[in-house]
Amino acid sequence: MQNVYHSVASSKSKYKEYLEDGKINLLQLNTHQQQGSANGCVIIAALVVALHLKQATGLTSQVAEQIIDNHCKPLLQEIRGNSLEFLNPSNAITFLMDKKILADPSNPNDANNYMAWVDHCVGDVTNPRDMLELLHRFQGVQDNSNHAGCKVGALFFFHSHAVGIVKHCVGHQFQFELVESLPGLSGGIEPHGTRLQCHDLESLQVLLAFYTSNRFTDSDLSFISCNDFNNSNLYLDTGESAGMIDPRLFECYFWAGVERQNPDKSTSLVQQQKARKTELQRQRCLQRKQQQQDAINAK
Repeated sequence: MQNVYHSVASSKSKYKEYLEDGKINLLQLNTHQQQGSANGCVIIAALVVALHLKQATGLTSQVAEQIIDNHCKPLLQEIRGNSLEFLNPSNAITFLMDKKILADPSNPNDANNYMAWVDHCVGDVTNPRDMLELLHRFQGVQDNSNHAGCKVGALFFFHSHAVGIVKHCVGHQFQFELVESLPGLSGGIEPHGTRLQCHDLESLQVLLAFYTSNRFTDSDLSFISCNDFNNSNLYLDTGESAGMIDPRLFECYFWAGVERQNPDKSTSLVQQQKARKTELQRQRCLQRKQQQQDAINAK
């Protein structure tokens, strides 16, 4: 059986090290999943993927905040009415494919020709082989001549929650980013969603190990320490957890950007530079507000 407690401690230590070394950057959003977007994480994560692939400038904090506060709500209202019940990821993805927001595998270039369906994988977050296979999907898209140099977006579903993971090019290097709509990861007093930026595939691996282990409850850890993951029987069938999904199970859906014909590269570059400048100013403003709040609370 796994020494899951040691793995959790190790992943937290490694994550802290990468944060301190600047290999992972944590950016606070000025909002989070709340009234109107509750239990809407699948829609939010899918929109993160779609807008990252659609917009020339890629993802910014402003875009992520608009998704959570504005774009998500009418889609949630349409798919489930006034209910706040849990939204199954496959149902949500099918709904967004029907709305032409996400590309459909049966018609890969269906979403206004800016994205293509790539792949889907399932596995055990505590199994290094499964997680490496997930990471290699990002690498595989990068090496695929049909999508060479293009952006990638993935909807990562784990422990009844979904986040968006995106890949984009900075100079000659690929960077990755995880967008979390729930508060808690930033560590501040005020609730914030977060953007977690990774400068390479190894940093993303460290981030995912921390992120997944951080969501395990005490009962999850107790179950994992005594039971092997069985890929042929994902649903638990014994004891108090009967009928529940194995807490280690993850699903990940991948899409890639499709380059438009005759793109105006000079205009795109100017837009990216403006977006980076605006984002830097925004983060500085948020940091000042947090420092002021911390000073008030310290009195």
